[in-house]
Amino acid sequence: LGSIFYYVYRNLTFAAFVEEFIFRNCYLKELSKKYAFFLSSIIVGFLWIFLHLPSYIFQGFAIMDIFFYLLKPVNREEFIHVINHAKRMIELEHSIAQIKGILSRTDQNLENVHIVHQGIEERLYEIFTELGIVGFSGTEEILEVLKCIYRIQKLDEKSIYHLKDIYREVCIKLYGDENRAIVQKNMEQRIRRTIQKALGNIAEIGCEDYYDPIFTKYANVLFDFKQVRQEMQHIKDPHAYSGKINTKKFMKGILSRVD
Repeated sequence: LGSIFYYVYRNLTFAAFVEEFIFRNCYLKELSKKYAFFLSSIIVGFLWIFLHLPSYIFQGFAIMDIFFYLLKPVNREEFIHVINHAKRMIELEHSIAQIKGILSRTDQNLENVHIVHQGIEERLYEIFTELGIVGFSGTEEILEVLKCIYRIQKLDEKSIYHLKDIYREVCIKLYGDENRAIVQKNMEQRIRRTIQKALGNIAEIGCEDYYDPIFTKYANVLFDFKQVRQEMQHIKDPHAYSGKINTKKFMKGILSRVD
């Protein structure tokens, strides 16, 4: 910044008074006495070019500017470099501010999710009770899976999750990482059997009373209704095929009831 002020000061004083006085008042005036004004102007012009040409060759150091060597003004390249550097610094500060904002919101979301988890378990157990699966071996594992999905969705509603990844996380949390592949496979089977039990209980309720509140609340939300009817047919006729479950639909359906 000091170099810029110095550059302006030098050009307003030295260039305006010294150069103009020498070239226009002395040289041009004296040459005009001997030559035509046009020719005198050309000669003065060449003298001006000759004296200033080194400033373009040696980056601003003219012969008459030697005594300004240590205070060389900013040239065009330096000015562009400074502007670009300032631009990058502003962009960097803007990016850092965005990151801080995201981290702040994430910390707040994590705190909110932790508080909500205390209430979500109670609501999930109420649903498990209505489905008649409380106490089954896979119920606690379903609970952990649902809590994990709930946490992911609260942090980012548009996030895409895969049940295999959720199962792996829950398996490590509950049973550790030793023999994880076998333990995880057994856990998935227990989860499926528990969900199949829930389907059977809902179908039994539907067989007794098609308009039962629990049946109407869950039959079409947690399961494919065609499979519910198939399970009802299986209850009436054991030789008929039993209904099939969709684990992801079951999980999404329960979470929709929690919210």
